[in-house]
Amino acid sequence: LSFQTENGISAQAQGYLKNPGSVAESQAIQGQFAYTSPVGTPIATRYYADDTGFHAEGSHLPVSPHAPQAIGRSLSYQKSPLVSIH
Repeated sequence: LSFQTENGISAQAQGYLKNPGSVAESQAIQGQFAYTSPVGTPIATRYYADDTGFHAEGSHLPVSPHAPQAIGRSLSYQKSPLVSIH
């Protein structure tokens, strides 16, 4: 799918099958769209959606800050196997 309107809106998308023929088979789509905001700012968004959810990127979208190192270490520790003391 691909189109562009007279007022400058454009979009492209392509769907596909992930892991065809396996138990992990799922549908996915990737694409992008662009337009000019009412205040004249160009807006461009790239995205994909699959079994992990919808994921979008664009300079106009907010980005979460990186987690502090202590949080990363804590998460790694929580994922590690438990050690039993005898």
